[in-house]
Amino acid sequence: MIRNRNAIRLLCLFCLLVYPAINANLEAQTIIGQRNDSVSHPLICHQLGFDIRPGYIVSTHSFLQGDNAQQKKIDQSLSFHFKYAFRFSKESNLGRLFPHTYQGIGISYHTFFSPAELGNPVSVYAFQGSRIAQLSPRLSLDYEWNFGASFGWKKYDELSNPQNVLIGSKINAYINLGFLLNWQVHKYWKLAAANFKRIMGWFCISAVFWITGAILQGEWQILLWIIAAICDYTAPMHGFALPRLGRSDSSKEWTIEGHHLVERCQLFVIIAFGETLLMTGASLSEVEEWTPLVIISAVISFIGSLAMWWVYFDVSSEAGSRKIQEVKDPGKLGLIYNAIHIVLVGALIICAVGDELIVAHPEQEMRAEVVFVLIIGPIVYILANSIYKYVTCRMLPLSHIIAVIALALLLPWPYHISLLTMNILVTSVFIFVIVFDMLFPNKGFKIKWEPKI
Repeated sequence: MIRNRNAIRLLCLFCLLVYPAINANLEAQTIIGQRNDSVSHPLICHQLGFDIRPGYIVSTHSFLQGDNAQQKKIDQSLSFHFKYAFRFSKESNLGRLFPHTYQGIGISYHTFFSPAELGNPVSVYAFQGSRIAQLSPRLSLDYEWNFGASFGWKKYDELSNPQNVLIGSKINAYINLGFLLNWQVHKYWKLAAANFKRIMGWFCISAVFWITGAILQGEWQILLWIIAAICDYTAPMHGFALPRLGRSDSSKEWTIEGHHLVERCQLFVIIAFGETLLMTGASLSEVEEWTPLVIISAVISFIGSLAMWWVYFDVSSEAGSRKIQEVKDPGKLGLIYNAIHIVLVGALIICAVGDELIVAHPEQEMRAEVVFVLIIGPIVYILANSIYKYVTCRMLPLSHIIAVIALALLLPWPYHISLLTMNILVTSVFIFVIVFDMLFPNKGFKIKWEPKI
């Protein structure tokens, strides 16, 4: 059985590979009026924001101190906020009078880690914030107030919720006043460039699916998280295109350093390889009796992971970084590298599931879902490696083509053999790739067609 935690791990690794953001502001400008001179100026600036707010609850009542169904102290909270705000441009009269003031509306999700007795309320509110004092050139003291309504509380009930005597209604007022220390890391660091506006816009879009999935849980959670991962994965492919903001120019706005990017991708592949070894070790620890068959299964799985590692790292990071430095559009090539490695990591996680199944049930016969993790996963991994080596070296390795054909030939007749036997055959294919590349290092098909990068 493919467990839900493997799907969640896969989604988490996807998120790590596609430029994550936790808390930022998106600023876009709309012209709603013009001054009388020959130059038009935006009078209102719009902002989108996403906040994560941890909190501490002062235990002023016995219910919060532990007199509840969980018999635990309730002193922590966590909330996620999605906000729209606007402020007047510095070019306008109101902007000159109130240069740091902003206001808008927000929606938030709250948890007190006690959903059975308190619920997980959702709040809708208006807010306003501004600067109190400029403490230094980069440090300021700001404030923000929120006022609205919160829905979804678990109120007191004599039968179903008798200990919660604090909450008497499902709908309550939401009031919040916060004082913020605002530190500008560098005087030139701000998300005002059009490229960062577009990136933040897409992060806000995917954040809706991430947060909604976290609230709903169950089957809807996986579906919504898949949609969110697709948004994060595909947004760079079309330049983070958004209405009114256009799309980013990879040749001008995406300045990258080849060696750093290639090393970053390799580190995520190493993390995925570590996952395969952890899955093998975890399955081995759950086996009550270490029979020779179980030990052989674990050893073969380890050899397979080592062989997959060799197939990938056969192409050096120097070759990849040199290629990025040579092309006219390094940003687009970096995007291709990133996309390839997301597929590589996904294939490795699928193979990790296969290692778990093999160690736990080495004598079990193949089933449809097992065929997917034991054969389709390695095929996707080798194909992704082929594309990576083509992009880097402009050559499709002959060993990889033979390996894909050999693995495809295993598809028609896997249902009459055990998982261990199939794993031995798949591992043998990877060992063949290693030996073939060592004997014939430059054997492959050089393709003259080259994408415009």
